[in-house]
Amino acid sequence: MRPSGPQLELLAEHGRMGPVWWRYGRPGRHCLLNALENPNNRAAYNQRQKGRQDHRDWMCVLACIDCGNAAT
Repeated sequence: MRPSGPQLELLAEHGRMGPVWWRYGRPGRHCLLNALENPNNRAAYNQRQKGRQDHRDWMCVLACIDCGNAAT
């Protein structure tokens, strides 16, 4: 995929190693190395597990719009 529009402007302003890259699931823009970083350690695992548990907890709170029963 080729950069376009605002990406090109950010690249021109900051260079290819500047904070111009975005990665799904991470807030803000990052330099290329940070954007590609894939931490594989216990802290990253714990953070992913907490996100999964928060999602499961949230799903238990949701209710059906028609009958009002909690989703299971």
